[in-house]
Amino acid sequence: MSEVIALHLETSQKIEEIAAALTKAQGMIDHRNWNDINQSLSFSNLWEICSIPLSENGITVIQIPAGIEVLEKISTRRNTKNNKLQKSTESTTEEELFMKSVLCQVLVCRMIHESGQWIQATVKMPIDHLTTQEINLALAYIRWYSLEAMVGIA
Repeated sequence: MSEVIALHLETSQKIEEIAAALTKAQGMIDHRNWNDINQSLSFSNLWEICSIPLSENGITVIQIPAGIEVLEKISTRRNTKNNKLQKSTESTTEEELFMKSVLCQVLVCRMIHESGQWIQATVKMPIDHLTTQEINLALAYIRWYSLEAMVGIA
């Protein structure tokens, strides 16, 4: 799976109530063995772990697929040139910058507190091909890691 290339965070004008509630919810989640077990959990298992502490503190999470975007990404590529004037077999490597168009799956993950305060992350992740399988894989990956990061258990 490719790296996440864009993350945009937004909040309501005030966040003191959702921040306090999120702190309490995080305290209710057992983090001790998280790195050992998180690779074997499904998204529904992750949600089971998070949903009770969040709901008991007045927080709900909404994750909305927001479509596909084409982003322009600056990348580097290496050009290897053999130096034929020298007798040795050494080669030189140069890097050049270029613009690359990248298809990205976009997901909006919003935490909403009962007070109306909210925190939202918009995540964009590259996909190689515009197929149902690629889109579903990207969405599953983004849903998992955005929830994990926003709840603070990553």
